[in-house]
Amino acid sequence: MRISETNKLDICFRILSMARDYSTRRKAFGDYLKNYPLHVQTLALMEVEVRAATILVLEVARLLGREDTGIACDLFC
Repeated sequence: MRISETNKLDICFRILSMARDYSTRRKAFGDYLKNYPLHVQTLALMEVEVRAATILVLEVARLLGREDTGIACDLFC
């Protein structure tokens, strides 16, 4: 079975959500993971990458749609 790019992004968002939730419940070295700056930074970088991938997929879909409908031109339209 083949998974589409949008479904892969949905999976990424779900994993990110689960990681955020886990950090509110998991304790390490006497404190919750959400209170450690490096962990928060890692989650933030993951979210930026997932959002950037989403924007890329949507932009590619928009451009392919313009190409399919004959609206696209050779230079910046």
